[in-house]
Amino acid sequence: MLSRIVVTLVAKSSKFMGGGFLRKFKVIGSGICLPSRKISAEDLDEKMGLPVGTVYEKTKIKNRFYCDVNENAVQLGADALFRSLQDANLELHDLDAVISTSGTAYQEIPYMASLILNEYESKYKQKALDCMAFDINATCLSFAVGLDMISYPIQAGRFKKVALISAERSSNGLNYKSIETAPLFGDGAAAFIISTTDEDCGLIHADFKIFPEGANYCQVTAGGSRYSFVEQKPEDFLFQMDGKKVFKLAYDRLPSFLKTFFSQVNIDTIDGLDVVIPHQASAQAMEIMRIKLNIPKDKWLFVLEDYGNIISASLPLVLHKALKDGTIKKGHKVLMLGTSAGVSLGAGLLQF
Repeated sequence: MLSRIVVTLVAKSSKFMGGGFLRKFKVIGSGICLPSRKISAEDLDEKMGLPVGTVYEKTKIKNRFYCDVNENAVQLGADALFRSLQDANLELHDLDAVISTSGTAYQEIPYMASLILNEYESKYKQKALDCMAFDINATCLSFAVGLDMISYPIQAGRFKKVALISAERSSNGLNYKSIETAPLFGDGAAAFIISTTDEDCGLIHADFKIFPEGANYCQVTAGGSRYSFVEQKPEDFLFQMDGKKVFKLAYDRLPSFLKTFFSQVNIDTIDGLDVVIPHQASAQAMEIMRIKLNIPKDKWLFVLEDYGNIISASLPLVLHKALKDGTIKKGHKVLMLGTSAGVSLGAGLLQF
């Protein structure tokens, strides 16, 4: 009975748009936080014992940011949340829910959102009042999945103002003997405040598909219950990736995935979109995908060379920058698109 009531509320308060019901919400604030250490390609050449120019030639990433010894993902997340609340002219007690949409954890227990709130209250002397908190983890697609999942309770009136925070520190879990993986990643955080609205903006459609045959293509095997304390080895805590297998799976499956996605929103071609925000995975893979999907460069947002792959924070960081520099304007249709460990494909079509 309750589920039928919720569905009825959503249907009555939604607007049919582009082949589906627009789940209304509005971005009212956003913020990012980057660590203090900017690491150049040349810095990594030296660290990894490679000839100068090797890392940039391999990755096309000029810089990425690493946490210093006194910085961590929880602090980055709290600072990004503070900046997003400032941008929205709100304080912590105004939020109904705080959701960590991070792909990596600071520690196994408790969950990331609680740790970020603890840090926030301690640093900024504000309290979370009558606030729910939880984590959504779909690795690199966590922010997009979070928007999809939270849009329903916002539409149904369960929440009025919600924060989503993606905070990542990968630099201390990379294998610096691997030229394939170590130079790709950076640290950072991004946060968004979304609220109920009567305006015609929000999420038009989202879809995510898992291909479990790729579950072991990207992994960190330690940190959970897989190994006991005495069984785990230092190398088990390092990120492992078979990039060729991940790329092949995505390359083979993404066109049909998007064809189905677009058919559900009555968009025949990429011309129906104003901006495409891809997950900032790797320069070579992103360019091959852009060409394969026939997306013009002026619609394809690329910031990888300045930040590296920040896992779950990549999508919201690019979205934040595009909103602040005017690339995304009122009325624009924006497609978020990416892959994640698992392996999953995902897309979300936003109306601004």
